[in-house]
Amino acid sequence: NASSARVEKFDRDVINTIGKTGTRAIIVLSQCDRARDEEISEIKRALKQFNFDKVYDVIETAPDPLIIRGRPICEPYGLQELVDKTLKKLPDAYTEAFIASQVVDLEKKRQVAWSAIRLSAAGCLAGVTVPVPGSTPAVIIASQAGLFLRIAYIYGYKEDAPFYLTVIAPTTTVLGTLFNGFIGDLVAAFFPPAIPAVAGAAASYVVAFGLACTSIFEKMSKDNIYGQGKDEVKRYLEENFRSEFEKYKNLKVQSPQELENLNITFRNPTS
Repeated sequence: NASSARVEKFDRDVINTIGKTGTRAIIVLSQCDRARDEEISEIKRALKQFNFDKVYDVIETAPDPLIIRGRPICEPYGLQELVDKTLKKLPDAYTEAFIASQVVDLEKKRQVAWSAIRLSAAGCLAGVTVPVPGSTPAVIIASQAGLFLRIAYIYGYKEDAPFYLTVIAPTTTVLGTLFNGFIGDLVAAFFPPAIPAVAGAAASYVVAFGLACTSIFEKMSKDNIYGQGKDEVKRYLEENFRSEFEKYKNLKVQSPQELENLNITFRNPTS
């Protein structure tokens, strides 16, 4: 607590114990918006005295806007830096779990979600060169529930994700029926050159569906819909999911190269 203007013995003991285990750590000064400059300086001076600042990053934070008499006098700060520093220090095996649990950086969530979408779409395109029985794009599309649950987990909706899936199920059934009808027209002709087109249609569908899921969960996070209860989330999904899918339905992914181009565009939207 930055406003305490001192490092307590308990704080020193905890930091020393962490140091002995070799664990990477960050010292976070909380409530800096409520502390005077001299109080923050005193804490930093104490950290320097104990040589903690030579071992650990020290980050000043204010997680919520400071409001006095109904007027905001200080905007939040420090949280983005904390997320970035934490990701650099975490072992790779834990980074995705951290990205899923944090709510500060939606861009990082989007990147992890895209990785899941890209993997699913690549599985569809693999059918072009490796037509394994039972792995037709129509079967792969049936796994869209898994992609939905994966993206829900990334955005922190793991516990209620199965319920949300039942809400969007009628919409995805309609979309999937349209897609499978297209597949049927091609496959029924037993025309070998149709295989790439079928796989491309599957990959395009997966990308559109995945991006719609990503977009809807990102909007829910920004609007804090989750905190308003299941009924409100249900209404929100029913009203918005299909319109989000409409935004991406014209994307075409016919080859691994087109998927890679989309990957570059998605990760660098201003390029």
